[in-house]
Amino acid sequence: MRIKISSQAWLVLVATLALFGVWWATDHALAQGPSDRAPSAVLSTETYTYQGRLTSSGAPANGLYDFRVSVYDSELGGTLIGGVNLFNDLTVTDGVFTLNIPPGASGSIFNGNPRWLLVEVRPGASVGAYTALPRQPITSVPYAWGLRPGAVISGTSTAADSWILKVNASGTTYPTASAIQGTSATGYAVNGISPGGWGVYARTDDGTAVFGLDMGSTQARGYGGFFESMNGIGVYGESLATRTWNNVHAPGVYGKSSNGAGVLGLSTGSSGHAGHFANVDIGAASGQVGVWAATYWGNIYEGWEIATWDTTGTYGGFLRFRVSYGGNVYADGSYNCGLGASCFNTGIGADVAERIDVRQPLMPGDVVEIDPENSGQFRLSHGAYSTLVAGVVSTNPAITMNNNDLADNDTDVRTDNRPLLALVGQVPVKVSAENGAIQPGDLLVASSTPGHAMKAGANPPAGTIIGKALGTLEQGTGTLTMLVMLR
Repeated sequence: MRIKISSQAWLVLVATLALFGVWWATDHALAQGPSDRAPSAVLSTETYTYQGRLTSSGAPANGLYDFRVSVYDSELGGTLIGGVNLFNDLTVTDGVFTLNIPPGASGSIFNGNPRWLLVEVRPGASVGAYTALPRQPITSVPYAWGLRPGAVISGTSTAADSWILKVNASGTTYPTASAIQGTSATGYAVNGISPGGWGVYARTDDGTAVFGLDMGSTQARGYGGFFESMNGIGVYGESLATRTWNNVHAPGVYGKSSNGAGVLGLSTGSSGHAGHFANVDIGAASGQVGVWAATYWGNIYEGWEIATWDTTGTYGGFLRFRVSYGGNVYADGSYNCGLGASCFNTGIGADVAERIDVRQPLMPGDVVEIDPENSGQFRLSHGAYSTLVAGVVSTNPAITMNNNDLADNDTDVRTDNRPLLALVGQVPVKVSAENGAIQPGDLLVASSTPGHAMKAGANPPAGTIIGKALGTLEQGTGTLTMLVMLR
């Protein structure tokens, strides 16, 4: 018995295989992943159709026949790609037969490289050899080229919410499944470029719009997300949300780390900033913060002098500044008012002062003394050369201590309005010329005028001096600057 497939059948076969190329590329683009897991989405069928016309001794064949189908990478010889599909006792009627061929277990059969189909046939009642028909190239219809490696899919947007390529993944059983997955050995798994818009745009209603995960085991070798800009902003975050119970801070950028820094900023420029923060809501009356820090334990804020640094993120240095969990501030080095002209020219004080408890109202510049009738409290000075004298009420100190502003609330509104006693530095003081004109360098003591200082004169008693005059008062009363120095 001679068995053959007619030339007309081969034309049907080629067209069928062309459509098969489209099906296979589409189906296996969805099925591929880093492992042999089942695809997260499939088409309505998992077979492709092969149809032909079989003749026996010149007449259309009828009856049962066995078919064997395989794919090779060459027209002659070559390597078998994937498995072999067997169809036993398939009914052939008037020479026409149809094979519904499963794709097989291998997802890399059709990856853009040349492929040939080998069909072999024998009578169904036979257990002998198959008759091999000539291998036929598996070709593709024109639109199937859009799925080959390196293909470009292009189009013109017709609306603001239109798209060129859209992939939908439905179902909620597997929340981490992917609609699109890209894999690259060393390059970009997904690369988006837009000369004037967004290279990559992601949106979510209740989840994470962009999620990056580094699965490496080496510290600082990989990044969950890496962003770089040649002439703009590497990372830009914006939040339009309102601050509610489940989104207290409504942050533009949020960073979280289980064992390290939630957000790490590095600057390699000679004049750059590792972190730059600004609040530009000028119209806000209160409640706006440039830098806000909080912690469950440990230091709220630390400042380090970096002595060494390497590419792994390891650094060595010295802790120079920190704010402890309890609100204590520690610093190595001196305190400076600042480098701006306003620091020196707008009346900012140059003294250190401490809050004190009093039983009567006091004004800046008043000379005060210890209240002998109320332990731990102070009062306006009452007599000349008083040894109870404690100093002067500061007008505008540079540094204040013993504040209780945050004792009862965590707002930025000052609640502690107790007088400030100058301890160190230069302060305005109320003075009287009752003991003679005051010249720069004169020692000052309490006068008989309540709350005023006067020239000490020669050999003042120990414990009466409150400071040294830096200004002049010829007569009467007035105010001048004094250098604080209790002795």
